[in-house]
Amino acid sequence: MIVDLVPFILVRDVARSIAFYEALGFVEVKRHETNGRLEFAGMEASAAAKVMLARVDEVPARDPDESGPGFLYLYTRDIEAFRRQLLRSGIEAGEIEDGPGPGPTRQLCVRDPDGHGHMVAELFEGSVGSEPPR
Repeated sequence: MIVDLVPFILVRDVARSIAFYEALGFVEVKRHETNGRLEFAGMEASAAAKVMLARVDEVPARDPDESGPGFLYLYTRDIEAFRRQLLRSGIEAGEIEDGPGPGPTRQLCVRDPDGHGHMVAELFEGSVGSEPPR
């Protein structure tokens, strides 16, 4: 039985990526350094929203016109406020668009410093993403 899931994101500069994911609402919960070099950082926005940033010398190249091996699909309660927050933090956020259905009705794309594109959608009735218990 699977009890947790933590996606790993390959990045060239873990510290730079920490700042980006903090702007998305994640906080650093752990880190690992080897010989003074930051190699990994665990980030969490909630118990269900976690990522691990893993340093690599070169992020594997991909064709920007092709789908990558995967991406994060993040959920927020208020996508307009979230987009304004990103822009204030100096992060380029795509325009809010209608979702392709049958999923979210409103979403946007945001790219991290290494070019990984992630989708941010507004929570909706029946979405896979759910609000954490209060």
